[in-house]
Parts: sequence; C-alpha cells; structure tokens
Amino acid sequence: TETDTLASSAYATVGASSSSSNSNSNSSGAATATGTGSLFYASLPPMPGFDPKASDSDLYQPKIENIIARSYRIHRCIHSLIHLVPSGQRKLMKTIIEFFPYKRFHKSIITSYVSQLLYICEYLPAIQSSILDNILSHALELDVEIVIEDTGEVILKEDYQGDDADADMFQLDTNDTNGSSNNNNNNNIKGKYENSHRIPAEVSEMADKLDNILVLFVAFIDRTLKKDYSCKERLYQQLLSIFEERVLFTYRSKFVQFIYFYIGSRVERFAIGFCQRLLRVFLETGHSSMKLQSAVLYLASFMARANFVPVGIVDDSLSKMLFWANEYITQVGADTP
Repeated sequence: TETDTLASSAYATVGASSSSSNSNSNSSGAATATGTGSLFYASLPPMPGFDPKASDSDLYQPKIENIIARSYRIHRCIHSLIHLVPSGQRKLMKTIIEFFPYKRFHKSIITSYVSQLLYICEYLPAIQSSILDNILSHALELDVEIVIEDTGEVILKEDYQGDDADADMFQLDTNDTNGSSNNNNNNNIKGKYENSHRIPAEVSEMADKLDNILVLFVAFIDRTLKKDYSCKERLYQQLLSIFEERVLFTYRSKFVQFIYFYIGSRVERFAIGFCQRLLRVFLETGHSSMKLQSAVLYLASFMARANFVPVGIVDDSLSKMLFWANEYITQVGADTP
C-alpha cells in the first residue's frame, strides 16, 4: 500500500542518513548496526491497545487488517519524518485540519481520527495546543447542533425555534441538602422528559459522536495527569487558552465545557487557575461586552456548582465582583443627570 511504501522509504532514508553521518564513528557504528528504525520504534510512547513488543514482521503479514498495528506503523513513519525535517510539523498540522472528518461522517471514522490525533500529542508536543484546539472546535460544532428545549424534546439545530440565552453555563443535577425539595425537582424533571418526544435517531447519532470525542479527550487528560510537572502545566495553560479563545465565544455550548469541570475536580490548582482566568477577563478593560458577559456567567455557574473550589477563591472572586459592581453603580450614578 501507499502507507507501507511511505513508511519503508522513511526508514530507508533515516537509515541511510544515519549510516552516512556516523560512518567515521566507532561508537555510532553500534547504534547503526541495531537499525535506526528500531531506535525510532522504541522512542514512541505506548499506544493504547497495541503491544509495542510486536515485531515488524508481524505487521507486514496478511493480518494487515489490524488497524491499530497499521496506525502504529504510520505514527512511526510520521515520527521519523519529523525527526528529519522538524519544520514539517507545520505541514502536518495543516493536513490534520484539512482532513478532519466532517461531522456527518460515521462516528467510527471521527472517533478513530480523534484517537490518532491525541496520540500524535504524545510524541509531538510542539503541536499539541493546535491539535487540542482543533478537536474541541469540532466537538463544539456537534455540541451546538444538539438543542434541548424546555419541553424536554431534543432536536438538531436546523429545527430549533427557541432561545436559551439565559441558560446556565454548567447545568447539573444538583444534590440539594433539602431532601424533599430535591425529590420534587427530580420528579418535575422526570415528568417533563416522560412527556417529551422520543429522541430522533439523527440526534442520538450526533450525541454518540460527541460522547466518543469527549471520552477520548478525558482519557488523554488522565494520561497526561500521570506525567511530569511540565507536561501537566503545558496542558493546563493550553486548555485555559482554548477556553478563552474558543469555548467562551460559543453560543449554546452545553457539554464541551464539562471537560474543564472534570479536570478542575481532579486538580485543585487548575480549578483555581480557571476561576482566576475568568475573573481576570471580566475585570480587564478592552474586551467586548459579549466576552465579559460570557466570562462572568461561566465564573458564577462554575463556582455555584464546583464544591472543589477553595472557599478562599470564592470569597476573593465575590469581593472583586462586588467592588466592580459598586464602582459601576457609582460611575453610572455620577453620569446620570
């Protein structure tokens, strides 16, 4: 296949380059003898669901239909090529964006593509931010297309007739300390959904695609949280930037933002940084009114539901927002004749 040919060419090129550059070095001769291909093979991080001890010969057997094994070989090829030409990462990222499956494609295609992109982040951290942004961007497209009306009916965006501009940013089934109140609330919700229409097949299909993307993304977060400090810190900063530049401006997003709720529940430092980032956006001047409104709505909704946020952060945020409100009232009052 073209993939096999490309991979073989990459390994041959890398091997020739290594032999040429190390021909006068005895110490490098041993490394050349072991094969450059095996060097790159060993340097790749483990791929979920694949045994890295599998031999190359096994991959070229008639059982080539093993998609995971084929994918791993493609990643070896990409890794080898980027090692030779680091600037190729820009071209790779352009290709990733260009060929991201359309949202109407089958969920298995979208899921597989996202899975491979997240694995690329494991060995090409330089483009991790762009990859995560691309994935969440497409997840948001699926998110906003699914609309839940007040009646409980779930439809796609093109059939939507209502408006949910005042909806909470983080909508949860809260556990009220008042048992009777909570039961009444649950009964109302149950009754509302029992009286609603059956969820259309196309909506379920769209929801399944979004679910699969979010599950893969959460699994990637879990793997990253087990790594060293620099990897975790890089992920935190990238997710915060993506939220401010992408999620914050997405109208009617309902599910994607819970990625931030999840990682905040796992890492207190991220929850604190998330609150401080939203508060800073709200208090800074020069932002559009839409961005300011979205930031304070997300902040209020997050702090009202995230019981893992330290009380001190909640107090500090409320104090600064009240101070801002007092200053605003004073200024408006002074300008009013």
